[in-house]
Amino acid sequence: MNGLLVEKESNLDSLYETVEILEDYGVEVRYPGDGTLLTEENMHEAYQAALKIKEFIKLKVN
Repeated sequence: MNGLLVEKESNLDSLYETVEILEDYGVEVRYPGDGTLLTEENMHEAYQAALKIKEFIKLKVN
């Protein structure tokens, strides 16, 4: 049982970096006004991060 818990935690650890990409955008949406401009590259990176998180969740739910 303990090995399963470690495996689950390491799977979540792999997403921390991906989630951090989206974290700043969530704050910006709630508290706009600092003048952060999004580039096409930023938007693409955020979109890819969201897709990765979505796929991770879909795998865990199924």
